[in-house]
Amino acid sequence: MASLMQDESPTRPFWTSAQKTTALQDWYVRWYERFSDRLAQYAGAATFGSISSATRVKRTSDNTIMAWRHAYIETNSTNFAIGAELESNMRPERVRALQLAFPTTGTPTCIGFERVAGITKASSGDSAGYWDAYLWPIPNATFYVSAHIKTTPYVPAVGADVFDCGPAQARIVCALAAIEGASLSGKDSKFIDDRWKMIPDETQAILRAEMQSKILQAQAAAGAPVT
Repeated sequence: MASLMQDESPTRPFWTSAQKTTALQDWYVRWYERFSDRLAQYAGAATFGSISSATRVKRTSDNTIMAWRHAYIETNSTNFAIGAELESNMRPERVRALQLAFPTTGTPTCIGFERVAGITKASSGDSAGYWDAYLWPIPNATFYVSAHIKTTPYVPAVGADVFDCGPAQARIVCALAAIEGASLSGKDSKFIDDRWKMIPDETQAILRAEMQSKILQAQAAAGAPVT
């Protein structure tokens, strides 16, 4: 990033190391929210641990889960998405009602996910919080749940940290942060346009307006006239 914005002066850099990290974090989250549609895959053991006999509700151990896609019931902690698919779009209160009205035990066929309010985890990223999973029929043995999920990204904590994406995507994020820094430090339009050329057209189409807005806000905060 420093190289892209030509900010390598050891004595008078435009941004401090902490400011560069903040810029990278900001543009990484902006890019991730719009262009990272990957579905992270977690085995049941990694998300819930084992769900033992007679368990009606199990809380996740992972606080980065944003959304659930498909859920499966497994008999061990190593299989993934090979068991029977659970009806996972059922509202949790409906599953709880079934547990009370029909306290049947057996292999679960339904699962309802409910975000746990008021429990968050301090981190540099935006935590989605924990979830409770309600199962019906009530398990009559030990089971595991595996699921396709979307998670919040791991946001780099320091400049030397790594992004939760591939090298090509990381270069895009670095270029976005560099464009912001170079623009604020007064680099000419050709210099800025050369950095935009590193970024795919689809990303440019969405993030150019955000870039302009962010730069104008920073200039206004510094007392510069808004043009």
